[in-house]
Amino acid sequence: MITRIYPYTMPTNTDPWAGLLINAGNRIRLDAEGLNILAQHLRDVGFIHNGDQETLHPITLAVGITTPDATINISPGDTINWKIPGAETSSTWIDGDAPTTLEIKDGHLQGQCSILGEWRFTIVVGPKIMYQSTYAGSPLEPGEWVPITQPRTDTPNTHNPTTINLTGLTPDELDNVIAAAQQAKATNP
Repeated sequence: MITRIYPYTMPTNTDPWAGLLINAGNRIRLDAEGLNILAQHLRDVGFIHNGDQETLHPITLAVGITTPDATINISPGDTINWKIPGAETSSTWIDGDAPTTLEIKDGHLQGQCSILGEWRFTIVVGPKIMYQSTYAGSPLEPGEWVPITQPRTDTPNTHNPTTINLTGLTPDELDNVIAAAQQAKATNP
């Protein structure tokens, strides 16, 4: 897949997309483990697939009943091995109420279902995580990667001042606190 972009021999036991990260920016050098971790992160974010776009595959699974518009029709106990379009290059996950006996593995919806009925769910190809900033999303602001289905909780970029207990400080210590506060005020108007 990436041989046109990275036509060299890959390090042993690395993600197929790790070549995109070798000597990144001509400055970052990683071992095979680091390459695999970053490649999985990019896969989870979905950038290896198509940036921040999602591809939705609505699925109707009919088990033991006739449903003309079903994506997958099976008899109870049949094995499902449905290839998910686009799954080979991105994160893929199930949104909705799918049978618990099904899983996504190697770019396929796989498993068995013995419960009669119709199941409607969506297979999402694209990002499965997003960056949740601590404040309002300023560049390089602290935060964490969270599931994309989690509601955003960005808060306004207001920092609550730290409470400093001044009681019991000596006059010299109080002078140091005042000097530090004045310095902070001068550099952050």
